[in-house]
Amino acid sequence: MKRGKMGNNMDSSKGKRLIYVSEDILQKMETAAKKEGMSVGRFLQEALTGIIKANDLGCTPSKLKEMLQILQTQRNFGEVIVPRSIFVQFMDLVVDDQEREKLLEQWYECGRWHGTYINRTFDDPLTVFKLFLESMGWDLNEVEVKEEKGSIMLICISGTISSKETEMLSKFIEGALNGMDHSIEKKDIMTGMIILECTNERLIVSV
Repeated sequence: MKRGKMGNNMDSSKGKRLIYVSEDILQKMETAAKKEGMSVGRFLQEALTGIIKANDLGCTPSKLKEMLQILQTQRNFGEVIVPRSIFVQFMDLVVDDQEREKLLEQWYECGRWHGTYINRTFDDPLTVFKLFLESMGWDLNEVEVKEEKGSIMLICISGTISSKETEMLSKFIEGALNGMDHSIEKKDIMTGMIILECTNERLIVSV
């Protein structure tokens, strides 16, 4: 490995490839390796092995970076993993209409908190929020975000979640979008499907 512009050459005598790394990246690797108490070569070897493993699982290097950010965000939120079967049983205990409305309000506020945090922390909050939804364990078959001239359509589809789960997830998403300065203009919610159309409040104000 040499300092310099990015590129590579093959050392046929040793069966190894010479990789040129930018000075900035190399300095960051040296700092990280020192922090972990290992050589730069070993640090790079372990890093590349992890990236290749992630890629084999369908997680590209760019997506891996975003997923790690999501995990860090979830840790900051103090989230815990709860088996879905237990979560569903908990929701079935909520039978009173007043308790149900209170729980839905809490889902909305939780979403608004998440959306505000993501909006302030990441350069592309909608992309990060999409990854966040995909990693939440709702068993969503499809999460799609369509953007066009200041308007946004968010679509979530699942073939397994119940009507109660759909309702609570929709409230969470509504809150998150509001936290990211998006105003809900239209919503279409049915069991296993959530379609929300919204506009960016900041763009409306600027116009």
